Amino acid sequence: MDTERSGETRQRFLQHVEEMLNERGERVPAVPPVPKLPEEFVAESRRVASEKAKREYEEFELKKTVGTGARKVFPAGTGR
Repeated sequence: MDTERSGETRQRFLQHVEEMLNERGERVPAVPPVPKLPEEFVAESRRVASEKAKREYEEFELKKTVGTGARKVFPAGTGR
């Protein structure tokens, strides 16, 4: 193998290894580059999640009152 090319290859390899380690020599977790989402997508996602959580809570509350008419049933000992 050509010694000049071998030296270049070795330098590239060492640079790559240095990039994978922090200043204390510990391996840095690889985080792939992820593009930032446009704010309108983030806002819409939060809105949808909020609506879904509200629906699930309402369904949960409804299940607690099913079969008891219009009044809510409280667990025994709550003082209500």
